[in-house]
This record gives sequence, C-alpha cells and structure tokens, in this order.
Amino acid sequence: MKKIALILCIVLLVAFTVVCFAGCNNNEATTNRLVIYNWEDYIEPEILESFKAYYKSVTGIDLEIVYTTFDTNETMMTKMLQGDAVVDLICPSDYAIERLMTHGLLQNMTELASSLKEKYPQYNLTFDSFDNIEPLVHEKIGSEFSSVKYGNKTMSMNDYMVPYMWGTLGILYNPKYVTEEDLSAGYGLLWNEKNNPKLNGKILIKDSVRDTYCVAVLYMYEYGLLPDGYEDYSVQDLINCTDSEMLEAAEEVLTKQREVLSGYEVDFGKDDMINEIAYVDLAWSGDALWAIEEAEAIGMTLDYFTPEIGANVWFDGWAIPTVAPNPLAAMMFVDYINRPDSAMLNSMAIGYTSAVAKDILQNDEDALAILIDNEYEPDDFFGDERRYPTVDETFGVMHDFGKANDTVVAMWERAKAGGGIPMSLVYTLIVLAVIIAGLILAYVIKEKLKLRKKVETE
Repeated sequence: MKKIALILCIVLLVAFTVVCFAGCNNNEATTNRLVIYNWEDYIEPEILESFKAYYKSVTGIDLEIVYTTFDTNETMMTKMLQGDAVVDLICPSDYAIERLMTHGLLQNMTELASSLKEKYPQYNLTFDSFDNIEPLVHEKIGSEFSSVKYGNKTMSMNDYMVPYMWGTLGILYNPKYVTEEDLSAGYGLLWNEKNNPKLNGKILIKDSVRDTYCVAVLYMYEYGLLPDGYEDYSVQDLINCTDSEMLEAAEEVLTKQREVLSGYEVDFGKDDMINEIAYVDLAWSGDALWAIEEAEAIGMTLDYFTPEIGANVWFDGWAIPTVAPNPLAAMMFVDYINRPDSAMLNSMAIGYTSAVAKDILQNDEDALAILIDNEYEPDDFFGDERRYPTVDETFGVMHDFGKANDTVVAMWERAKAGGGIPMSLVYTLIVLAVIIAGLILAYVIKEKLKLRKKVETE
C-alpha cells in the first residue's frame, strides 16, 4: 500500500508540475501576443512591423501580432456580444462603440493609462499621442456620447476610445456619365431622380443598414417625403429616429430604389467605380478619395460630394475589450499609431483622414516629409474639403439604435430583398389574427357550454 501511495503522490506531483508549466507557457504566450480586430485594408502593414521593433525596444519582449478583420460593424458587434472574440484591440465606429459600452464590454482607457504607468514604471510610459487628437473630433464625440449608460453607470465615450480615422458618408460619382443636373438631385442621385438612362443599373449602395437608412431618411427630408410631423427635425434627430412611421416610409423608398441599383456592396464599390462597372456609389469619404486618386493615375476622373441638405459625419476609434489578455501592448499600440508620422503613413496607405489634429500634422517634419514623398502639395492636401470638411449643424452623428435595432434590421432585410411589407399592413394582420383567435376561442367556449347543458339535461 505504501508503494502504491508513493507512486500516486509522484504521479500527482508530475501532473501538478505539468499544469503549472502549461499555465506559465500560456501566460507567456498571452503576454507576448497582441490580437487586433480591425476593418480590412485599414492600416499600413509597415506600421505593424515597426511597432514590434518599438515594443521590443521599450519592454525587451518579442511581440507577435495577430491581425484579423471584419467587414461591417454589425459583424464585429455580433462576435463581441456573443463572446466569440477574445481580442486585445478593436476599431469600431462611434455607434458600435456606444453599444459595446452599454453592454459593459470595454475598458476605461483613461483609467487604464494611469494604472499601466503605475504598474510598469520601468517603461516610462506617457501615452502622449492620446493628446494629438483633432479638437473637433473630441468635441463632437464628447457632445454626442457623454452620457452612455451601463446599469447605474454613466460614461463618456472619450474615456473609452481613442479616435483613429474620421470622415463623411457621401456620393462618389463619375462625371463622364453623371451630369450637373443629376448632381443637383442631391441624394436623389442614388434614386436616379433625374431619370438619366445611363445610370439605371449603375448605382451602388452600401450593404449596411445604418448607412442606407441614413441616406433614405435624408433623401425623404430633401424631397418632402417625410411622414407628417417630422418636417422640422434636425439632421441629427432624423438619422437616429426609429419611429414606426419613419421606418415604414424608409422601407418604401429603399424598396423602390432597387429598380435603379446595380447592387449592394461594402468593399468592392471603389473598384467597380474605377473599372466603370458602376457610375455612382454611396461611399465613405476615405474610400472615395482613394478611388479618386487611383482613377487619376490611369487617366480617368471621379469625384465625391455630400449633398447640401445634410450628411453623416463618423468617427472610428480604438477600444480595448474588458477581456483583452494584453492591455499593455494594446495601449502602447494606440499611442504609437497616433503619432504624427504613423498617422500620415496610414493616411497615405488607406486614403482616410487621420484623427490626429491637422495642425499637428502640418507642423511635424516627419509627417510632412511622408506627405511630400507621396507627391502631395501640403496646402492642397490639408485644404481639401472632401478630406477635411467643415462640420456644422447639417452633419449628424449616428447613435446605437438600442432596442429598436432588430426592428430596423428587419425593415432593411425586407427592403433589400425587394419584398418589403408595409408596417401598417403588418400591424393590420396582427390585429386581424388576434380578432380571429378571439372568435375561435369564443366559439369553442360556446360549444363546450352547449355540450355541458346537454349532458346535464340528460
């Protein structure tokens, strides 16, 4: 028995040792890995490599970067909300960050910066580039997302994200086929309101419920198609309104729009525009500017505008999930990528406008050198309204639809399928179903009572 007990102890000791070493190895792997979840084609790969070298120089640790991508905010949010994405860093849009905050899934980066400085004094962490953000961006985010609720907690988004890129949602078009009269239609261009035969079947729209709903509402605003009572709403209020009357009206115009569309897209629109497969595309400003420059390189012309009636201004930013295994590397990466030279390198690669302040970029020698090396004239680059728009009250910011999200998505799916059923008809059918069910129930009860009386009389 003693031998058996001794053998059992040795086996248990070996097993415990293996588990300990496995735990250490797993912890080491976690510490030395940074998992980033970002949009596709939304970063200069060179920055990932240079950050590894920077991280090694500060910490002495070799870092592995795992870079994964998503195609829409909704795809990313589904994975995050279901707990399917254990990552260190994500880069959603404003309204998506809002939703993740309302579910308690993001860390307070302001507090995290302080705790990391205290925990790793040997690294001399400063996170100085967090202060490089364009004031307009900080102010807009602060004014629109200063009271995000999670339970009894009230949060400001400026504490939970560091802006990365920003821009507008507008219309990319080919002036070879789109006339001045077409342009005067504003959002009506996406519905071919001027009946230009060249545009039928040549218009692309975003395969994104948020963007399509936004332009549908603004189109109705522009053409006097809003339901009664909404005519005096601001752009900000309109694009975030999810009342049943507004959804029904939007579904109707989006279903009608199918008649002139080439299709729905997320990433291939800019390529279709360059290849003249499509002549009009609902586009994010960064994609539009990239397409304009690519087209120019092959001798063709594209252009981009936001209709005067109003438009969406959006902000994408870095956020750290509460489940992030490596918040140190995540915070250091955000700090590194918002340095002026990194910001400019990114803008040159992907075409989007960096959230780093224009004044800082204009006065940084390294950033200017990168700009000039890419054959840009600084005054033209920074003075381009398509890249740096003047944001006033005609620009609205999208918020999370909250509890109404599933209803909006259902509306969009019906409209996209081309078999949209008006909400009024849905409500009518529901009422009829309730009435019929009530009549059937009354009939059953009546027959039971008749049967009961018959039995009693017998």
